[in-house]
Amino acid sequence: MKTIYVRNVDERTHTMLKKAAKERDISMSELVRQLMDGYAMRTEVETLDQKYRAFATDLLALQRAEQENLQRLVTRCERIFAKLEGLIDEGSEQY
Repeated sequence: MKTIYVRNVDERTHTMLKKAAKERDISMSELVRQLMDGYAMRTEVETLDQKYRAFATDLLALQRAEQENLQRLVTRCERIFAKLEGLIDEGSEQY
């Protein structure tokens, strides 16, 4: 474990930390450790959240592009089927 010394803490801040530690029945050092751990964890979670959001955005863009490709393919297939139906109709008229 590393050690951190904090100097020039505002009197009001010191009083509030002391009161909060007493209410939780823990030392001020433990309270400050918990607060710092929470801050570090929150920063990690925010970073992960940003990465997740970027991933989700990229995934949605890929899904939309794939949907557009599929729609173009469906349209092409419909045109081909229409042409085939026309050819079949022409062929049946000959007989």
